[in-house]
Amino acid sequence: MIPYFDTEATSVKLTKYVANASIPTRLSLINEIAGSSERVGEDIRDIVEALGLEPRIGAGYFAARNWIRRTLLDKDLQALITVARENSCDPLKIIGVLQRNELQ
Repeated sequence: MIPYFDTEATSVKLTKYVANASIPTRLSLINEIAGSSERVGEDIRDIVEALGLEPRIGAGYFAARNWIRRTLLDKDLQALITVARENSCDPLKIIGVLQRNELQ
């Protein structure tokens, strides 16, 4: 059976944005850690493999690669920033994810 969830259209839209924002957010984190690990002479692949053993994270959670900008995910991050700003919120984390991925 396909799960059904009754909610407002705005909630559906925001849920899509947040789901798509989670991917570049975790890639942003691992990209930042990759830069640090290289500077101390460690291999990010070893770190990602060890993280995969953590049951709360799992092997498929991170990908040690550069994130490709200008994707639909990027658009959803921008959409979340717009929604937040239109409602007098300051989306610091989301802005930081975009900035980190731009540096990559």
